[in-house]
Amino acid sequence: MKEPFLYLTLPGLEHHPHVTYMWVVMVLLLLLAFLTTRRLQLVPGGGQSFMELLLEGIMGFMERVMGQHAKEHLPVIGGIALFIVTSNLLGVIPGLFTPTSNINLTAACAVTIFLYYHYIGFRRHGVKYVQQFTGPVWWLAPLLLPIELISHFIKSISSPITLACVRFAIAITKRPSPDPISYTTSFFFR
Repeated sequence: MKEPFLYLTLPGLEHHPHVTYMWVVMVLLLLLAFLTTRRLQLVPGGGQSFMELLLEGIMGFMERVMGQHAKEHLPVIGGIALFIVTSNLLGVIPGLFTPTSNINLTAACAVTIFLYYHYIGFRRHGVKYVQQFTGPVWWLAPLLLPIELISHFIKSISSPITLACVRFAIAITKRPSPDPISYTTSFFFR
């Protein structure tokens, strides 16, 4: 397969554009956060209004799904959501590369969420968290424990594969989605 023409390359990373563009996305998000929060006002300007709208939208979605615990998880879940959306939108621009088309990056996001999910489970419920894998009665535990463990691992593997395959297919066909916003948000509302 012929490599696409890319506007940005870093010396030593010519064959790994996903790393270069991952850093571009991180710098863009950090720059956006810095520029919109350096002069916070009670009556917000354009950049502050955009960020408030974005974060309130993510927070509203998380509250509908998670309830009252959503606020404590906003930095992790919202950060990864903004990273994925920005990465996908970057790939729509001709000559730029979407870092999420690489399976390694999407797997890293999935592993982060997988570990965070279980960390929160143990922190909130202690050792009793393991009971969700064993079922309501003790004699079903030998049957349910392997099934539940396999199901949790499969969920964390299938999401990055799906995301990477879709982004890779779009990159190969070189046909961006006609509506990049609805295409990108469709990953969150399947």
